[in-house]
Amino acid sequence: MLLAAIRRWFSEDFYVQIHENRYVITSLDNPGESRRFPATDAFSTSRLLVGHFLVAETLLRASLGQMNGGSRLKSYRLIMHPRDKAEGGLCEVETRVLQDLAFGAGAHDAIIWEKEPLSATQAKALWDNPQ
Repeated sequence: MLLAAIRRWFSEDFYVQIHENRYVITSLDNPGESRRFPATDAFSTSRLLVGHFLVAETLLRASLGQMNGGSRLKSYRLIMHPRDKAEGGLCEVETRVLQDLAFGAGAHDAIIWEKEPLSATQAKALWDNPQ
């Protein structure tokens, strides 16, 4: 119980929409705060949404740092939502890439969301009622 309370104190929730070579990140703790982060170096390829893993991970880590004011004490719960190049659903490898991307960027928990786009309220509710 105490550990959970401490973790929440040093944790933030974000909804990360992954588009070709850019992220759109919405804070679930500060309603209305949403920012776009375009890649200076492409992380998508002609076949894969995340074709250059280290570039994508570096951009996600830096983007989350900007969203939380640069605090290095924070960890994250992320909802990772691929918005491009996901026709027909994700394969096991693509799901693993998104999970590893989230954890490499500082997340302690991640949900991979493949359905319709979420509002901030719907995204926050996913943590209370995972599907």
